[in-house]
Amino acid sequence: MYHIYDNLAIQSIDTETIAHGTDSKELIHRASKLFCSWFLTQISKEQHVLILCGYGNNGADRYVIGEQLAARGYTVTIGSINQSRKRSAENLHFLQKIIHNCSIEHIYVEDTNQLVNLEEYVSVIIDALVGNGSNRS
Repeated sequence: MYHIYDNLAIQSIDTETIAHGTDSKELIHRASKLFCSWFLTQISKEQHVLILCGYGNNGADRYVIGEQLAARGYTVTIGSINQSRKRSAENLHFLQKIIHNCSIEHIYVEDTNQLVNLEEYVSVIIDALVGNGSNRS
């Protein structure tokens, strides 16, 4: 069974978990591992996965998801919003890891027109452009 929490509950859970000694990067790895365990039962490895990442920790989660899916044989492309001045420390950490240590295709998305006609080569899109703490500005 899955539980669905609202933004305030998620922020509270994250804050409490970190306050009890769990590093934010470890929290990101835990969330990614849980998502991947579900994803592996739903989507076949033949599907090309596009992960769209914002510049906060929600995007950081998805960089780790991309890395984990690629390690399990999925074809993964990561598109990240090029807003480096707003990027969280965790986001930058995992983005650099993707760029330098993985064989995952990575593109910077400067304009939404770059996302037109994605269905021609992508089967699954994971949208992580906006996260829990975003004010959408």
